[in-house]
Amino acid sequence: MLNVLKNNKTFLGFEVIGSYTAEDMQTVEFLFEQKIKMGAKKINILIKLDKLSLDKKSLQFLFKEAVYAFKNRKRFRNIALVGNSQVKRAMFKLDKLVFQDKSKTMIEKYFDVKHMEKAWLFLKSPKEKLISAGVRSFLKFGYHQTTITKIARRAGLTKGGFYHHFTSKKSIFVTCVISLLQNWQEQLAQVDSESADCFHFLQSCFEMSCNLEDQAKFSGADFQAVVMNYQEIMNLGILSSKRAKNAATRVREQFCKTLQKRLEQGKEAGKIRKDLQVENVLALFFAVTKGMPNVALSVGEAVFAGEVEKAFAAFWQMVRALD
Repeated sequence: MLNVLKNNKTFLGFEVIGSYTAEDMQTVEFLFEQKIKMGAKKINILIKLDKLSLDKKSLQFLFKEAVYAFKNRKRFRNIALVGNSQVKRAMFKLDKLVFQDKSKTMIEKYFDVKHMEKAWLFLKSPKEKLISAGVRSFLKFGYHQTTITKIARRAGLTKGGFYHHFTSKKSIFVTCVISLLQNWQEQLAQVDSESADCFHFLQSCFEMSCNLEDQAKFSGADFQAVVMNYQEIMNLGILSSKRAKNAATRVREQFCKTLQKRLEQGKEAGKIRKDLQVENVLALFFAVTKGMPNVALSVGEAVFAGEVEKAFAAFWQMVRALD
């Protein structure tokens, strides 16, 4: 069974649980070729195989996949193979058999399952590593307490490496704020594709907007510190940079457009009040979600998820059609 872990413009990550089948192979190749058609020149791949069953059929299809990778090797940038020692040994032999160390244009590296974070980091370019390190640092320490040295060290680079990609702390700060906004935009598109109706769409968007726990885990920081720093860096970034402000505007416009479509579906289904306009729901949505960080600071991480559920229930009562 194939479980897709990440699928964006230049990254494809998946986990194999149990057997690797012909259908799994077709899915991976379809996703890979889809990215090429969308204009990606090089693709980064992570393959997690610690739960792979090393049966004859799985090895047969993995061999075919390796041959496919060899034929398309110029399209790969980095490949991270994650697995236990037994799986890694089997994949190493398979890799040697197919590639024979000839004209490999990509970089391939093996990781133990306990080093998943390092595997993801390996796939990133130096600039992407700096952006990831910058986001984590700004979330953990805030803008004023974050330094170029902290960002470079977290990215595994020198200060010279930092200045090769960014001119100042402000330049990487703006890029990090835009990265956070773009991440929200990508999540919005995914929520829209996965939501069955208007209720589930609004619920997912609401939870996504209040998802401070994952930000804390990502940065490795105290929950309450992240709550305060997230608000600070987003507000400071949007107010101080035209680029960040434009990115925020694009996210808002996409949300508004998607919300309009979902509200119309909800009205047709008799779930949403017919007198509501998208501007009303948008204003109400942001009024409630923007106040949740204050709730998080007052109640703490342990019970915050329950407060988010209560807040959404109140929001839904205000927009749903009366029975």
